Amino acid sequence: MKEITRRLWVVAHRGGAALAAENTMAAFRASTEAGADMLELDVRLTADNHLVIYHDQELTRTAGISRRVVDCSLRELQLLDVGSYFNEGLAGERVPTLPEVLDWARGRARLLLDLKLEPHHEAQIIKEIVARRMEFDVVLGTRSLESLKAMKSLCPLIRTVSLARSLWATQDMVDERVEFVRLWHEWITPEHVQRFHDMGLPVWVMTGGRHSPDVGETTMEELRELRAAAVDGVILNDPTLAIEANRELLGIGE
Repeated sequence: MKEITRRLWVVAHRGGAALAAENTMAAFRASTEAGADMLELDVRLTADNHLVIYHDQELTRTAGISRRVVDCSLRELQLLDVGSYFNEGLAGERVPTLPEVLDWARGRARLLLDLKLEPHHEAQIIKEIVARRMEFDVVLGTRSLESLKAMKSLCPLIRTVSLARSLWATQDMVDERVEFVRLWHEWITPEHVQRFHDMGLPVWVMTGGRHSPDVGETTMEELRELRAAAVDGVILNDPTLAIEANRELLGIGE
């Protein structure tokens, strides 16, 4: 097998869900300090039309209440503790807003935004990004062709990544000019990776299984295998694993 010498682009899933409470400022800070290249985070809409960072539809898993994000006002959400589920040292961590995270990340971190929204909210998100001149610091991820077309129309400078649910749907996104493709680990073969590379597209891999609690979980051995398959980046809960894999590649610490 041809020796692969490229480093992996390290994307911290849900901001670094293994380092701190997911999708919180604590996780974003921890992953940035650890050396992650990019933070992946999830964007949802509140009942009063604010953009917030939260993964699940329901608040049960991390906030302990049986309500949906979309049914809560921003004020109600920001009264919740979304840190204690991880450990008591993070008690008091709040649901951040997208503007808050953009302000913090400007000049400090690159972001991959997984848009867990219905189409037609693209202009609201792009307005926040453009207002801060962060078009080259943010990648927008979508599963919707309608949403992708709207993004391209609203701001051609903003880069996009396909988060499609199948290889066939990924190709549809490619036909609409995404700049990156996200593939699940189980889809990875050298042939698939080469096919997208031949189209000039970097391949980022979502590690772990496709359903919680395995999503984002991986091992050093799996990262070595992905590097051998010539993927360009990995999205994982613990960015320090991929950082260590890159150090191993470069012979640092030997």
